[in-house]
Amino acid sequence: MDHLALFRIPFVGLKPGLHDFQMEVDSLFFDSFPASETDQITGQATVTLDKLGSKLDCIVSFEGTAVLPCDRCLADVTLNLEFQERLIVQLGETTNTEEEIWSLGPECHELDISQPLFEWIHLYLPSRRLHSS
Repeated sequence: MDHLALFRIPFVGLKPGLHDFQMEVDSLFFDSFPASETDQITGQATVTLDKLGSKLDCIVSFEGTAVLPCDRCLADVTLNLEFQERLIVQLGETTNTEEEIWSLGPECHELDISQPLFEWIHLYLPSRRLHSS
């Protein structure tokens, strides 16, 4: 079963303008990424996609919690995780998702945000993980 199918947005049939998508992030999402630091992150990602001709402007918001070992005692500590990021996609002749502005070729009919979402979640994990005093 493809657990990342929910994170692919079919943009070809969308009319110009704003479109909202909700996606649940849970342990099944992290099962698809073997390099994940933890699979105990749950939350909801909200994607607001603005289709502007041959450009897609995506605002990705995430609210959730992460259960990680405490830096002092190694017991589990639950931390709030919240962020907002932007992904700009240009529809063009070739596909390139390695640059800051993604380019999708004519063979692409979906926008897969699973990899950037995975990276953003790990980027926003706090470097110090401690129980609150």
